Amino acid sequence: MGVNDIARHLAISSKTISTHKVRLLGKLNLSSVADLMRYAMTHDLLQ
Repeated sequence: MGVNDIARHLAISSKTISTHKVRLLGKLNLSSVADLMRYAMTHDLLQ
């Protein structure tokens, strides 16, 4: 699922999704989506 798919699903702009992604990566001190997925798996955040 890409940024545009997520934006359509949530009825918000793709720019908003990208902004939230960048801020989340910054707050968690991560550098990529792969790092974010690793973090989510480590902390049992995936459903």
